[in-house]
Amino acid sequence: MSKVSLILPVYNGSQGIVRCLNSIIRQSYENFNLLIIDDGSNDDSSEIIETYLDKLEKKIRCKIKFLRQENQGVSRTRNIGIQMVDGEWIGFIDQDDYISRDYIKKYVLSIQNSEKSGYKVDVLVGGYDRVADNGKVIRHEVLKGKNWDKYVVVSPWAHLYRRQFLIDNNIYFLETKIGEDVFFNLKAYAHTNHIIVLKNNCGYKWVFNSSSVSNSKQNRVTEQNDPSLLLNAIIKMYREDEGIKTPYAEQEYYITRYVVWYCIFTFKDSKRKEHKKREKELFWLLKSYYPKYYKNKHLWRKIEGEPLKIYLAVTGYLLLHSVGLV
Repeated sequence: MSKVSLILPVYNGSQGIVRCLNSIIRQSYENFNLLIIDDGSNDDSSEIIETYLDKLEKKIRCKIKFLRQENQGVSRTRNIGIQMVDGEWIGFIDQDDYISRDYIKKYVLSIQNSEKSGYKVDVLVGGYDRVADNGKVIRHEVLKGKNWDKYVVVSPWAHLYRRQFLIDNNIYFLETKIGEDVFFNLKAYAHTNHIIVLKNNCGYKWVFNSSSVSNSKQNRVTEQNDPSLLLNAIIKMYREDEGIKTPYAEQEYYITRYVVWYCIFTFKDSKRKEHKKREKELFWLLKSYYPKYYKNKHLWRKIEGEPLKIYLAVTGYLLLHSVGLV
């Protein structure tokens, strides 16, 4: 059976970490291990984890390794984890979230079925449930098996990655304040055509925590969440890495889509002057690399797999932008 390594970074995660750990150790799949890295928490996360592990029965399904380090940020922590684990496959989980009992098993079965038919897999991506703290499902993100589905879920969770594929292609998390997971997945997607989308699978439970910093740090324009570093890194990767498999039109549409998403997401809580300045900077960057982005075929004919609401938001915003009515 394929060995899977799960990487769990923790930073001030005392509120949800026990629920997360419970979901991991109760997995129906047995051949996996767990690496927990406390990234310099200043709450009692480490004490909670150590107490939890001490109380576990000696014979548990998985091998668990727990490390503590000075704060280095989630990107570097995940990158450290990739180098440390020994599983053939790597998965990520966030401290506030949890997974269904058959989460790993369903991914591994998909790998086995594909390899039996002679298809080598490098990346698997599934859907998720967006859930409230009380467990109520807010939204099902169900994938249909289309090529574009991989761009619907660009967080590192809800994926499995072949570890050697990540190592061989130097796929890593960008150390930036915004979009480190976007860079990681776009680089992974760009280096392989061997990607499987798990249809109708929502085994990952992404918890909406209203008090989480990650849910508020991007909702207004600040110096800390300027996406220019991210966008420049992605475009540089597309242009300079060897063996890029992402079609030009697909690259161009995604970058355009990201610029629009950022502008919409930060609009409500930003001062108009600040938002206008950032919007101008981002569209200048977009046009400097993709001077004819507004003619991209995916803007005028929805790419299969793109959610309709996102497509309409992108094209609608661009139309308003073009006539100065945003």
